[in-house]
Amino acid sequence: MSLKNKSIIKKIFSISESKLNSIESKDKLEDFEWDSLIIINLMTLFSKKYKIDLNPGDFKKLKTFNHLDVFLSKKLNKLKK
Repeated sequence: MSLKNKSIIKKIFSISESKLNSIESKDKLEDFEWDSLIIINLMTLFSKKYKIDLNPGDFKKLKTFNHLDVFLSKKLNKLKK
């Protein structure tokens, strides 16, 4: 399964294109240093770029890149409505 929100994931994790392309949707976020700093980066990005406020509690249930990708897609789809 391909990730739909690669550009956002690349930006918040500050990873190279080759590393990004090696990520699989089942990979665990914790294996890529998923921590409070990355969550803050994501919240800041959404606040500034998309004018969407995210709740830190939203991230507790996210365990894999698929979970993160689905979460991002849902938030971004709300912009289109």
